[in-house]
Amino acid sequence: VIGTGIVSLLVFVTLVVLIEGSVRWLFPGINPQMSDHRLFDPHKYGRTYGYKALATGEELGALVTTDKHGFRTSARSRQRDISEPILVLGDSVSVGIGVEAEQTYPSILEEMLDKKVLNASVTGYGIADYVEVLGHVVDKFKPRLVLLGICLNDLSSTSQANIVTLARNGKD
Repeated sequence: VIGTGIVSLLVFVTLVVLIEGSVRWLFPGINPQMSDHRLFDPHKYGRTYGYKALATGEELGALVTTDKHGFRTSARSRQRDISEPILVLGDSVSVGIGVEAEQTYPSILEEMLDKKVLNASVTGYGIADYVEVLGHVVDKFKPRLVLLGICLNDLSSTSQANIVTLARNGKD
């Protein structure tokens, strides 16, 4: 019984490896569905990583473009006056992972209020990152309002450690 289970497991693993290898060989243009290391600066805010300025990459298949400050931006947002902005700081939900920039809630908020919204959110951020980033950006941008997008997983450092590892390994 144990021998049959081991053989079945080996056959399954072999099939998965063959299928994955075939797909990667036949379709080399398909990117992995994860964060793009070209976007990240591992020490942007001291101990906290952030997006690089004027970077372009993909997260879960959606294009991510950053402005000169390293904040996710859209074409509409780049045309707005930056005086007295609203600052949004959060994790993948706030940055809008997997959706185009115009579909993120900070972009929709910007359209509704007709005010500049700076999306300083970054995939994998947690409570400690919010504190670090706020210490770097509040004095510089003097936002009229700061919105923190806190999710339950922000209380765990597991997702943060994975993103930091990706950023450090991918640094050019």
